[in-house]
Parts: sequence; structure tokens; C-alpha cells
Amino acid sequence: MPKLRPFVLAGMLRGRVNVNWNKDRGLNPDGSERINDRHLTLAEKHTAREAVGVTA
Repeated sequence: MPKLRPFVLAGMLRGRVNVNWNKDRGLNPDGSERINDRHLTLAEKHTAREAVGVTA
């Protein structure tokens, strides 16, 4: 699914987009606070997968 935010910020869309850009009030499964704009590196993703024992 393509990300919408870069197109909105670049002004490439015709109409106004009805998206709530405020802080997400949900929690991660481990109970920590959710961070919307956090983009993990590939190395961080691999480390996290190894920590939980997921093989992909």
C-alpha cells in the first residue's frame, strides 16, 4: 500500500485529504507508546525478528 503523506506534503493531490495527522493514542503490543513517524532500518528489523524467533 503506497504511503500518502509524501504526496500530501508535496501538494500533488487535487483535493483536501481528511487524515488525522495527530498523535496515535494506541499502544504497541508490549505496552510502550506508539510512534507514528519511526522508520526502522533493515538491520533493526532483522534484529527484532531474530529476538522473537521469526524466520522469513
